[in-house]
Amino acid sequence: MAALPAEPYKAVEELRQELERNPRLGLPLGEAAPDGRQVFKTRIEARAGMPALVVVYLYLPAPPPPGISITTVVPHEDAAED
Repeated sequence: MAALPAEPYKAVEELRQELERNPRLGLPLGEAAPDGRQVFKTRIEARAGMPALVVVYLYLPAPPPPGISITTVVPHEDAAED
């Protein structure tokens, strides 16, 4: 995330904080693994200084407490895919 410009970095950091409280906020991509790990994607709406972004993250239920790891942040290119 450190490589992101200031506005996208701020937006992704805000999302990361929200995901810490509500880790299953996004759209699941496939089924959860037997240990509960699951990949999700979500979108950050466009705002001044940045385009809409697609964020892919991994939900990690163990070890407690559950957490998330953001894996990918890319510009959202096609609204039709939502």
